[in-house]
Amino acid sequence: MGLEKPSDAEPLPGFIYAMLARLAHAPQPDQTAQVRLQAADGAWALVRAAPLTGPQVDGGYAITVQTAPAADLTGVLMPAWNLTCRERDVAALIIEGRSSDDIAASLFLSPHTVRDHIKAIFGKVGVHNRRHLTAALTGQPREAAA
Repeated sequence: MGLEKPSDAEPLPGFIYAMLARLAHAPQPDQTAQVRLQAADGAWALVRAAPLTGPQVDGGYAITVQTAPAADLTGVLMPAWNLTCRERDVAALIIEGRSSDDIAASLFLSPHTVRDHIKAIFGKVGVHNRRHLTAALTGQPREAAA
């Protein structure tokens, strides 16, 4: 597969060609590339590209698309919402389903401080309850949190 512009007969999204170009110039020939994409409905996908190897293979790449794992997205989405380190700690425990009192005990904070962190997190993410927060920070589609 060449890395030139896609033809009309086999058009691929531009990001695929960017990934393949990155792989073609990688210092290690067995390196992989990946990108996370969000669909219009809020669902996330993980796209990976890797060079094909083996005696029967003459170049080429394998491209896989899968639902992005929630744990993978949380590490990307929390910084994207500009959550502080402590807000991330609180949010991670909310995602686990922990109560405010449990979060306070786990993080050695007062319940009042936990409530303040939760209010700040809700404001940054633009949600009004824990279910919607969990959906937003784990990359679930908006409809899944309804």
